[in-house]
Amino acid sequence: MATEAVRTKVAVLGGGVGGMVAAYWLTSTPELREQFEVTVHQMGWRLGGKGASGRNLDQGGRIEEHGLHIWFGFYDNAFLTMRQCYEELDLVAPRPQGCPIRTFGDAFTASPDIGLYELYGGKWIPHTFAAPERHSILHPELGMEGPLPSIWHLVSNGIEWAIETWDAICHDLGIDGHRLPHEPVHWFVHLADHVEVDLDEFDVGVKQRLTGWIHRMAGEVGKLTLQNPEAHAATHFLKELVIAPLVAFKQELWEHVVESHCDNPRVRVFFTTFDTFISTMAGVLAEDVLAKGFLTIDDQELSAFLGKHGAHPFTLELDHSPFLRGWYDAAFAYDCTGDTRTADLAAGAGIHGILRLIGTYRGNVAYKMRAGMGDTIFGPFYEVLAARGVRFEFFHEATELVLGDDGPGDGAVTAIRMTRQAEVLGGVPYQPLVDVGGLPCWPNRPLWDQLVDGDTLCADGVEFEHGQCAPGAAEFVLNRGEDFDHIVLAIPPAAQQTLCRLLRDRSPAYADMAAHSVSVMTQAGQIWTRSKLEDMGSPFGGRAIATSFVEPVDTYCDMSHLLEREAWGEDPPRGVAYFCGVMADQPDQAAADQQVAASIEALLHDYATVLWPDAKDADGAFDWSHLYAPGCGDAPAERLAAQYLRANVVPTERYVLTPAGSTVHRLAADALVEADPSGPDHCPNLVLAGDWTMNGVNGGCVEAATMSGMQAARALCGTPSNVSGEDSRWLSGYRP
Repeated sequence: MATEAVRTKVAVLGGGVGGMVAAYWLTSTPELREQFEVTVHQMGWRLGGKGASGRNLDQGGRIEEHGLHIWFGFYDNAFLTMRQCYEELDLVAPRPQGCPIRTFGDAFTASPDIGLYELYGGKWIPHTFAAPERHSILHPELGMEGPLPSIWHLVSNGIEWAIETWDAICHDLGIDGHRLPHEPVHWFVHLADHVEVDLDEFDVGVKQRLTGWIHRMAGEVGKLTLQNPEAHAATHFLKELVIAPLVAFKQELWEHVVESHCDNPRVRVFFTTFDTFISTMAGVLAEDVLAKGFLTIDDQELSAFLGKHGAHPFTLELDHSPFLRGWYDAAFAYDCTGDTRTADLAAGAGIHGILRLIGTYRGNVAYKMRAGMGDTIFGPFYEVLAARGVRFEFFHEATELVLGDDGPGDGAVTAIRMTRQAEVLGGVPYQPLVDVGGLPCWPNRPLWDQLVDGDTLCADGVEFEHGQCAPGAAEFVLNRGEDFDHIVLAIPPAAQQTLCRLLRDRSPAYADMAAHSVSVMTQAGQIWTRSKLEDMGSPFGGRAIATSFVEPVDTYCDMSHLLEREAWGEDPPRGVAYFCGVMADQPDQAAADQQVAASIEALLHDYATVLWPDAKDADGAFDWSHLYAPGCGDAPAERLAAQYLRANVVPTERYVLTPAGSTVHRLAADALVEADPSGPDHCPNLVLAGDWTMNGVNGGCVEAATMSGMQAARALCGTPSNVSGEDSRWLSGYRP
């Protein structure tokens, strides 16, 4: 009689993006499901980590997020995973026809505009960047695999934008833009369409093709010469014949136009954006990032790197450099005060992000989810994984990893100490989802009626996500070989201090990572309004994401499209705005909540009429009656209390930063597994997953966490074989 094969047991600790993606790819084929038995252990009642959201069933089923979550168009791995997840969902757990989000196409909506604020002359000035749609071989359909563009295409796109924008500005100003000797080189715009080359393999044949192009273009414009073309490498070609003239043009632009037209906002924004791009490219070429990768410049701070390679001091003053400032805001790249003077972002990670954002997006530059992140992302993950046989153990808090004492040659985790925060009635699996408007959603609190003594726990206000437990909560142990063989550690470093105490004591590499991981508390506010935000005069309409605004709550987004997924009944709100930013560390949740309330009240009191110029009262101040707050009085604090304000205080909610010099201390997903078996860092059954690892993006975002989860799965099962963009040499056209 045949015996059933014993499956390898994997314990995934943490249900954020990294953990879910690792579980997804570990079980992505029938063969892998026969090989691996996966269990997800999650503190509290819901998946999501920093990306968790919940529905407030007492307030119209409104969506309550940890913060603002936008998916940028360069999230190749994240969109690929979700496309496949939705396709499988339709096979294994199909949603009914009336469900508002059934397919991948239902899940996201394009957000093609980026709004940026500039503080100049004491006034906040809005600017909109409308990014064109891109659909080509290099920019295939969202969620489909395709190559990344090389530096040829990025420089070409940048020059094309510069030419079009500069010509339009010159026309509006009535000046002759062609009187500057080093205007942008028009011919290079067409070059990338004819030359597809890995810069590490720049052969004579390609040189000859380039030479022909250069001579033809030189004959047309009468400005270019190339001596001994066979001896010129591609990087030298880019430096001398493309970037160097653009650097000269930039300098002439400041001296002859910008300095005398600084009061023109279009001129300022064009110059600072163009300066950022050209200084970036000059630095990338000068420091051989093409061959060496972005990690080699991560010891430098981004603005210092740009200044080193020619960025004008005017550009480096972030208040009136909205494009550069916006990238710092997107990365939460300040210390806990949110002071722009403390901006600190590793140059490699920052430049990688900028180039991926503007140069490699597919379709549109950004996308908004059509419901909360819990509903759009973690609901489908849960349903698909459960259908595959993945077990979910909610209310399981991991408290300590126990290491073996067998010495060199093993060093594995032999046990996981756990706390069962609450008991589920009847000993059956907890059922986490609720229906809101036909869509499976996560509630904003536990479903108390499924828990033992649920009414009492509810009345006592037990906060499971803060590590609190039911009275008499049981501690138990998961043992290696019996309950698990391998572990995916998908809990961020700020929450690992006790959990990984023994690992930190033994492994110098892990201890170094933990000591240099930097994170910050964040704050978020969701404001529902009685009027549409467009009717209140929003300069960005209903599509843009706006950042580089007042610190510390510097980012704003119209999320009114979500109202159709909420269930307000009669007289619903007409608009909803999301805000987020960093916040100074607070001693406890109560103090943090007070700080968020004060920050959002101050923002609306002082600057709401900048965001919404038509929301003024008779005295010109913000009219607080615009806030949707049924049954509340007119006092600002009272109306504000009816909104959703959140301080992300607990360690699992903190945002991981990438300051200069920090990346080298990160660990790859398989770093401990692949460490020297005779050394103290070797841990053969522990892989890592999360945006805090060395993953290719090395910054706090969904794409970084997805890449890390894929890399964790690959370390255990070999799948997926390819993680797009993980090699830091992608800009050279490198293909592993």
